[in-house]
Amino acid sequence: MILVRHKPHRAFTLVELLVVIAIIGVLVALLLPAVQAAREAARRSSCQNNLAQIGKGMHNHHAARNFFPYGAKDHDDELDDPRPFKRYPMTWRTLLLPYMEQQAIYAELVKLAKESEGIACYTTRPWDRTPLQQQSLAIYLCPTEPTPIRSDLPDDEWSGPRTAAIASYFGNAGSIATGPTDWGVPNVCGRCILNRDCRCEFGNTPASNRGFFRGHNPDGPGMLDMWPNELSTTHVADGTSNTIHVGETHSAEPTSRQAGCTNQQHWMSSWSVASAVWGINVDHVAMAPQTADVNYNWAAGCNFRSRHPGGAQFLFVDGSVRFLEENISPPALSNLADRNDGRIGEEYTRPGG
Repeated sequence: MILVRHKPHRAFTLVELLVVIAIIGVLVALLLPAVQAAREAARRSSCQNNLAQIGKGMHNHHAARNFFPYGAKDHDDELDDPRPFKRYPMTWRTLLLPYMEQQAIYAELVKLAKESEGIACYTTRPWDRTPLQQQSLAIYLCPTEPTPIRSDLPDDEWSGPRTAAIASYFGNAGSIATGPTDWGVPNVCGRCILNRDCRCEFGNTPASNRGFFRGHNPDGPGMLDMWPNELSTTHVADGTSNTIHVGETHSAEPTSRQAGCTNQQHWMSSWSVASAVWGINVDHVAMAPQTADVNYNWAAGCNFRSRHPGGAQFLFVDGSVRFLEENISPPALSNLADRNDGRIGEEYTRPGG
């Protein structure tokens, strides 16, 4: 009888197992930043494409009407209607819809606005209660935004408490923050940043606003947006490639946002502009006279900001999209925001958008 001797199976030792785990951990640590960088590159590319499509819509509007969309407009279905604002003006985002193959949504909004005529209470106005507010439009949303639908938009007499789809792109209001006495706050300017009066003049003066959307109307009842102002490429004395048209914002948390920004964030909001005076990705900007801006206060306005590392993306009037570094100097950003101040911004972009 022949006995066959089997060799015992040898298992991994604890040391060997720990070595394997360590190797796997090192590989993950090496690969994870590359994966995250690839994802961010894809998100930035998608965001850049959104802004490019908005730029095409702007130029389609310009080709059809010889001017770019208003910052806001009375809700009447005739875009040439000369009547002043009512309580629910259409934002530039709304006016742009027919020029970006969104005619059906635009037609429904016009219908809702007309049905809201004369209804003072926001809890019953069709315009303020429409489910369209919760319909997220991909073209107006940066893919870095983690909460496309927000339920914490605050109560106010114009809008009411909202659960709504937000937008990531605001129009350029120039290098202004607000008027000299807007919203009962005197002398609200960005002196702490620019060390100058930041062009707070309003009215029909030559320097009333050099941004691409006009400034706020300080005397209008219940209005939180701009007066109609027909601007075309002929009004951009600094050059269309040197002037910001639209830039990124994001729904920052209350501890890090400019006061008032959260309420402005839903895509139908008529307050859809941001000021360059605060810089990019700036938190808790002190305002003249050096008061910390930490409370919900309309006088603060909103600044440009994004969730992309290092800066934000901007659509220029010529249709190009560029990434502006967050460390751009405030005067340089203001020069890019003002369409006819005669000053051109310094080198400010990172290649590739």
